[in-house]
Amino acid sequence: MIDPIDGTRAFISGVPVWGTLIGLQRNGRAVMGMIDQPFTGESYFADANGSIYNGPEGERRLQVRDCGALANAILFTTSPHLFAGVEMEKYREIESQVRLFRYGTDCYAYALLAAGHVDLVIENGLKPYDVGGIIPVIENAGGIITTWDGGRPENGGSIIAAGSRAVYEQAMAVLNR
Repeated sequence: MIDPIDGTRAFISGVPVWGTLIGLQRNGRAVMGMIDQPFTGESYFADANGSIYNGPEGERRLQVRDCGALANAILFTTSPHLFAGVEMEKYREIESQVRLFRYGTDCYAYALLAAGHVDLVIENGLKPYDVGGIIPVIENAGGIITTWDGGRPENGGSIIAAGSRAVYEQAMAVLNR
């Protein structure tokens, strides 16, 4: 799967957080992936050996962080305006419980999660090509990425990614009410 410009709105408006996503699936499961951030010269790559960052800071293994609880979490989403109705209510409830929230980073939010800078990403309306390259990067850095109902994310939809089991479970409790 290839998404040459993930973050089209950012790209069109000159905001440098868009990226290129490349993913490989085997038997319907994402097994290799890359988030390439051309503006900053960063790439986040994952295969069976783990997740690796390569960029201006050199090369290093990626590892999510455990902030302990939702109350300590940094949450990212592309835009809260993409949620409507019950999804908006659930997103806003989670947003009200975190330490800090930010908008507008598209695929770069997932790269930041894999690198241990962000704790939670919640989005909706994603297509398979929006997540195909991201899934292995998150999972092989020790993170969790699923649909809001806890299913595999390869087909897209409403997606949650977290750096720790505790934060994931606390957010999922809200999403599944």
